[in-house]
Amino acid sequence: MVKVQNKSDKTLKLCTVIVFIIFLITGLLIYDDYGVTLDEPYERRTGLVNLKFILKDLMNKPLPDELSALPALESYEDQDYGFVLQFPTILFEYFTNFKHDISSIYKFRHLWTFLNFYISVIYFNLLLYQRFRNRLISLLGTLFLIISPRIFADSFYNTKDLLFLSWFTIGLFFLYQFFHRTTKQNSLVLAIVIALAANTRIIGYILLITAGFYLLYLLLKKKIDWKQFFTNGLILVVVNILLWFLFFPASWGKPIDFLIQSIHHFTNNISGSQELYLGRFEPSMDLPWHYLPVWIFISTPLFYTVLFFIGVIFLIRDFRIKDPDQVFDYIILGIFIISFLMPICLHSTLYNGWRHFYFLYVLFLYVVIFAISIFLENKNKVIQTVTLGLSIGILIFNGAWMIKNHPYQMVYFNVLVRDKAPYHFEKDYWRASSSECLRFIASQSEDLRIEVGDYDAELYSAKFALNKVDRDRIVEEPFGYDAWHMKYVVLNYTKVIGNEKEIPFYEPVYKIQVDGMNIAAVFERKDRDGIWANAIVKDVKSNINTELTPRIFDQDDQTGWSTERFQQKGDYLLFELKDTMKLNGISILSGTGKYEYPQDLQIEGSENGIDWEILPLTYQTQSDYAFSPAEVRYIKLMLDQDSDENAWAVNNVMFHVVLNQ
Repeated sequence: MVKVQNKSDKTLKLCTVIVFIIFLITGLLIYDDYGVTLDEPYERRTGLVNLKFILKDLMNKPLPDELSALPALESYEDQDYGFVLQFPTILFEYFTNFKHDISSIYKFRHLWTFLNFYISVIYFNLLLYQRFRNRLISLLGTLFLIISPRIFADSFYNTKDLLFLSWFTIGLFFLYQFFHRTTKQNSLVLAIVIALAANTRIIGYILLITAGFYLLYLLLKKKIDWKQFFTNGLILVVVNILLWFLFFPASWGKPIDFLIQSIHHFTNNISGSQELYLGRFEPSMDLPWHYLPVWIFISTPLFYTVLFFIGVIFLIRDFRIKDPDQVFDYIILGIFIISFLMPICLHSTLYNGWRHFYFLYVLFLYVVIFAISIFLENKNKVIQTVTLGLSIGILIFNGAWMIKNHPYQMVYFNVLVRDKAPYHFEKDYWRASSSECLRFIASQSEDLRIEVGDYDAELYSAKFALNKVDRDRIVEEPFGYDAWHMKYVVLNYTKVIGNEKEIPFYEPVYKIQVDGMNIAAVFERKDRDGIWANAIVKDVKSNINTELTPRIFDQDDQTGWSTERFQQKGDYLLFELKDTMKLNGISILSGTGKYEYPQDLQIEGSENGIDWEILPLTYQTQSDYAFSPAEVRYIKLMLDQDSDENAWAVNNVMFHVVLNQ
């Protein structure tokens, strides 16, 4: 292959070193900028459960308190989830006697994930240089991988998909070495790397299958003999079998049973989630066939995609296999196509975009760089200059976008769909923005207890990014359970169609946006349009325990009215106001019992107490009820179904008044 004439190979080598130094320093400076995402606590828990098994059942050591309460591995539902690549972070906790605050633990895990990705980028650079023998091409490929917004963000907190991408990339490098020198040493190293990758995602074994077919190809071409074929093949297979069982402690007792169980688990993996896709909510088990290709297209820089298709055209047009490099090119394209088509043909359950297939991105970029190499090796200087200029320009443009929107690069959409994305696709499905929302809330209140509603924000995970003082102050509950007590609500926009979401009786006080697209917001409860019962209620009647109804408007929230029995359809409270007022909602402070809210409430209004109309609810939680503005003097709250579990109790009521503008 003709070498591109560069000013200096040494200069490009120095530039590459500088890029990696800057990349490393950047990662070390920002690794704790990202919130704790929804999967991270569960991934950590899996590692701790396996550590408990190793210490207790294998080494017969006493357990630290932090491990004692964890379930046994044999009964753990995720016992067949790979943890080996994350295990150093678990050992760090153990050997430091679990003395670090949980927020520091997750910061360390973010750093560990980034360092794995960093090493994989080095191997990607080496792979490209060895393949194309051109430092400019390998440098461009390295920058393309680094300056990939979604991949960059996930490289800090995505302990499954990015760890797999990282070790899959390392596996590609050693596969390339295997193609050029099919030795026992290279077979052994490749086998170990494949086993590490496959422990995280089983599709990593596609590299093992590829190596096996290449051995067969060499045998048929008489480039190796039968002895070399069996020796190298045996190393690849045996090492992977042994390491597969070694890396899954749950298999040590009954390996065959565990293998069968694991296969059953993965082949029957189902998700009941709904995915926002093309403006509609689609079940993850029944997504359209084009879900994966569309997500790859919309979340990848457009320039990269164009070059990818050009690279595919070049590969197909100039099909020839004369040396291992060319074989490797087609192997890369083949792995991409097979892995890409597999979930489509098998109708696999997908969710969260294409994160489970992020490993495809390395293959994708390889084809992109193949296209760039063709252009840069063209004898026409104009083509060379335009290609290099466009590549640098796009890198600068995407890099600037990543800096501007840090640390939310995970919601990148390319320019073709950016304006439409809020209405058609999920946003921050990792809920990485929720941690920042909680930090804002902690900064706004000095209360020792801050009750926060969780509106699809996964606050349980997000809290781990906060310091212990703030973490202990915040008490999160699923929003809707008891909104009355929730001063703040954190809303994640992932499942919201559009760019706005209203929560009656709350107002937004803090928003996180990317490209003008809302990804998360903090809402604060507003009482300025509400009037307490004691101020406007003249009388309250009920079908039961009427003597207790004055407690509702006695200015004492600790006392109130109750059915003092299970709820029955037809139970009611009838409020007579002092004057006719225009209302658009009520909020009910239930009794001290946790579940003493109405199971199904019908609200009626009247101006004269004789003619009643049902006020259709436009919004409701277990304490808040909104309806279209209505002029009423009388308002009736009536149960519309029985409950054989709880009484109905009311300690106070707030009436939401339509204010004159």
